[in-house]
Amino acid sequence: MVVPTYRFSQSEHALPDAECAYRYGRQIAGDHGGNLGQPVTMFGHSYGASMSLWIGLDEGALGPGGDYLECFEGTDRPNVIVGVAGCYYQHGDETWDFWLPSHTNADAQVTLVAGRDDQECDPWQFRQLEEALTSDGHTGKYVEADGNHMSLMFQHRGITRDEEAEGMQVVSVIRNAIDSASSD
Repeated sequence: MVVPTYRFSQSEHALPDAECAYRYGRQIAGDHGGNLGQPVTMFGHSYGASMSLWIGLDEGALGPGGDYLECFEGTDRPNVIVGVAGCYYQHGDETWDFWLPSHTNADAQVTLVAGRDDQECDPWQFRQLEEALTSDGHTGKYVEADGNHMSLMFQHRGITRDEEAEGMQVVSVIRNAIDSASSD
């Protein structure tokens, strides 16, 4: 497992940072016990959910031989992409169109996980993106889980038993997505 960080305060660097981290992790995984014969899975939470989709789906600019040539050339895209609690079309008063690349990793299985009580990223965004992905030929699956924006990923202090269960739902969804890709 690779858990990258990126320069969020300098948004023009966020995507290249995450792409380079993905490529690096994929290149060294075998040296650290990773089995690239199994489905390679990328997931992200919140802004990382959107970045996971952009990175995981883009075969043109980001895929093998793409724009980030200084970062470990020839790196294949992931087999499974899971976006958890991402804002794909709106955050607060700001709205935008979600960008789907023209040369996409059409074989990737995409799972979008929304929290029923998410006040940051409303679940309608996940349903709309699932529809856009499937109409573009992707395997897209929408899953609505109990919880809010933060409880889905155990990211705060004082986590309650209910919130722990909500996070475990997300772990199950990720494991199911991997298992589904393994059986294909």
